[in-house]
Amino acid sequence: MTDFSKTLLILDGPSDIKAMKGKLQKEFSNCPQFRKAPCNGHTVTVEGYVNGIFGIINLALNQKYLNIFCVLDREKRQISATNLAKKIHNKLIQKIDSSTKISKIELNEKIKIVAADRMLENWIIADLEGIKKRKNLININSQQELFDGKSGVKLLKQFMIVNYNKVQHAELLFKAVSIERAIKYSPSFNKFILMIESVKSNN
Repeated sequence: MTDFSKTLLILDGPSDIKAMKGKLQKEFSNCPQFRKAPCNGHTVTVEGYVNGIFGIINLALNQKYLNIFCVLDREKRQISATNLAKKIHNKLIQKIDSSTKISKIELNEKIKIVAADRMLENWIIADLEGIKKRKNLININSQQELFDGKSGVKLLKQFMIVNYNKVQHAELLFKAVSIERAIKYSPSFNKFILMIESVKSNN
């Protein structure tokens, strides 16, 4: 069993945390500790995001967490999800490195950033076959495509036969997603899974 006891996962909001906690608990029978990023949204700059999570990261390092993962939504930002994650990571490591005795090598090993392209809902619709099992929620005639980069919320609303409510539906649908299928249709979800699986290799 993967041990997430020394892993911290920072997400954009309480609904994302609820959905992610349910998914990881289902897949791995346990899950990391969670924190909400103080600021999020497409208007938040790289510097703004880094400044917002800096205190959380510093505290986590002092609490001896071995893995500190940040997952944010790219949303409408013009930069790619990959480059957004890289810029945040580089800026964050630079800021922390100037205020800690921990080596940059160790910081790079412990801290990882992934940006969903464009939001959590894109990871949900990366496996339409899986979420179609929720027949009371999803139109079974929906066709799978590569949806990364498109508005996941807008598409999910089109696929649903009831009004989408993130608090009510995100966790339920995310639990139905097959990791094996979803990583084939969402490059950003694949990056997230690789990040999560790095915890296994450390145990």
